[in-house]
Amino acid sequence: MNIFLVEHLKTDDLKRLEEKKKDNRAKGISDPFEVSKTNTLSLFGYHFGQTNFIFTNDRSGLTRSAMWLFLFIIIHAIGNLHVFLGPNDFNGYGYFYVRLYWTGFGLPANIVEIYVALGALLHILVALKRTWDMKLTATPKSGGLNLIVSGICLLTFMTIHLFQFRFGETRAYKLCPPPYLINVQGIIDMNHFLSLFWMDDSYCKGKQMFEVRDIYRLEFELFESLGWSLFYTASVVIFGTHMCLGWKKAIPSPQLDIPKRYHNKATHIGYIMTAFICLLYVSFPFYAHVFALKNGCSPTTTLGSDNFVWKNCSYTK
Repeated sequence: MNIFLVEHLKTDDLKRLEEKKKDNRAKGISDPFEVSKTNTLSLFGYHFGQTNFIFTNDRSGLTRSAMWLFLFIIIHAIGNLHVFLGPNDFNGYGYFYVRLYWTGFGLPANIVEIYVALGALLHILVALKRTWDMKLTATPKSGGLNLIVSGICLLTFMTIHLFQFRFGETRAYKLCPPPYLINVQGIIDMNHFLSLFWMDDSYCKGKQMFEVRDIYRLEFELFESLGWSLFYTASVVIFGTHMCLGWKKAIPSPQLDIPKRYHNKATHIGYIMTAFICLLYVSFPFYAHVFALKNGCSPTTTLGSDNFVWKNCSYTK
């Protein structure tokens, strides 16, 4: 076998995927969005529910791992929007994942982080092997190496990003987290809108405070530098390029089962989605750089944060 590919698919799953295609045709599913949604959900279902491996000579591993990573990137972007709500929300969001460490099989990580790491590892290994077997003879002008080059750039960026944010040193922030992971009342709290990951003073007085990583301050300190802001922006542009190139190749794949007449429309829908996600990621360094902490001031605790004066690091009575 010329191409080595580790796949999370059973033989029975392959048969079920073929049956799903026949069912779609029998039901007359022709809308590109419906076809894409039906088969994408099937892909995620197969990706999560496997117990063994098989070897094939197609690029199914790339498609499935890319779909999972794309889903995580969307969730991660939505989660990072908490930075616009302030330090309680953003630090609480970060601590939410720490509270899930019990799912990490004894590792200092949760099941989501572990599965993302495994998905990324699968994507990288399969991409490197396919490039080694098929495209090393390609010239730069042919475009055959665009995905692998942009992918290596993204791998470099992700390594730097993890060391800066996931493993970077921060000061402690005293947080009052909700007792059951999510503060449901925060959805309708008009004084602290969408305060999903922390509780206000009315609940926290007399309660135990937890010291968490102050990733809110860390982000502002990092993006205070114009150089790092531009570096992250450039990395987002590379991600957008990599995503568009990969999406264009994934649309004709048999795993998505999109009729050929809808390939062009589905491709452009993917481009629009990618552009929107890239705008979200660019907004974070832009916001932190433009609205930098004045005199390096930011609160250190949830209690009394509503009365914190950002200009001189004091609290009003």
